[in-house]
Amino acid sequence: MTHDHRFDILFDPLKIGPVTTKNRFYQVPH
Repeated sequence: MTHDHRFDILFDPLKIGPVTTKNRFYQVPH
């Protein structure tokens, strides 16, 4: 996966553990 800095706001609060993976796939389609 490529990291887009535009999504830092979405991903940063989610980087708390395994939940990051599920939330990442949930956010990316937007």
